[in-house]
Amino acid sequence: MIRKKFPLLAYFIWAILLLLIPLGCGSDSPWSEDEESAANYVESQGYKIVARQGKVFTYRLDKSLLQLGSSHPLDKKYNTNTIVNIMMSDGEVIGGTSTPDVGGLDGSLYSLDGRTLEEVTGISYGEWRTQWAQKYTD
Repeated sequence: MIRKKFPLLAYFIWAILLLLIPLGCGSDSPWSEDEESAANYVESQGYKIVARQGKVFTYRLDKSLLQLGSSHPLDKKYNTNTIVNIMMSDGEVIGGTSTPDVGGLDGSLYSLDGRTLEEVTGISYGEWRTQWAQKYTD
């Protein structure tokens, strides 16, 4: 009699386990600490994140996160959402860039708050490039 009840109990346990397995396999993974820090920084600057693009790439010293946001100064200028790239090192935000979310603007990076290189540095791109090359090349 014990032999007949055991297989029925075993089937019952397997059925319960098979029903519980999908509950532990959700597709929405939580944000990493760096992603959460980057999102908090973007929102603290007054921007609203409307889509998460995830980690774009990783450098040896810092991580870049891509966030698609709204309420950014470039939104009105280009009539679109703005892609915000947050750079981090050791869990701390160290800077970022922004660019309109439209095709055909290759190389159109702005500061996190939407300013051009000239507006940030006070010099032209050519002058900046010359100074950078003198400082960082042999």
